[in-house]
Amino acid sequence: MGEGGAQVSQTAATPFKTKAYNSPRWAFMQHRRIGTGDDVYLDRWYLMQTPWFGIMFHRIFRPDNQRDLHSHPWPFFSILLRGQYTEQYRGEDGGRPDIQVLQQRRVRWFNWKGLKDRHRISWCSRRPVWTLVFTGRKSQMWGFFVDDGTRFVKWTEYDKVEQP
Repeated sequence: MGEGGAQVSQTAATPFKTKAYNSPRWAFMQHRRIGTGDDVYLDRWYLMQTPWFGIMFHRIFRPDNQRDLHSHPWPFFSILLRGQYTEQYRGEDGGRPDIQVLQQRRVRWFNWKGLKDRHRISWCSRRPVWTLVFTGRKSQMWGFFVDDGTRFVKWTEYDKVEQP
């Protein structure tokens, strides 16, 4: 299983080494496919991954299948190279930080997510969407926020959570 509960598979036709494991501490020119068969979510090429930062290409084939918002293990900045997507996220209700509501926004050029941010891709303009991603230091577990965002579940346990 990969991030977000997706299956991880290997592909043969790539100039990169293909590995099937979770966010390596060190990587150079490695490829990872998240999803299998007709249900591929994304291809990730680790151009460079270190314990302090990472640079990756993502080829996103479809929106997130999971209904809950997720976090990332590192802060990141992504530049959209081709296509657009819409993301759902928790945002303030009328400027009141104590009330968080589900909101949507279209990402056309770039995206920034900090460690506390949660989101999910709900729509892609074309398949695939290409992004160049710059990450910071891995600082937390990848996971989902269930029960209206009140409870964190590690991605490895997400498939075991009862859904309404």
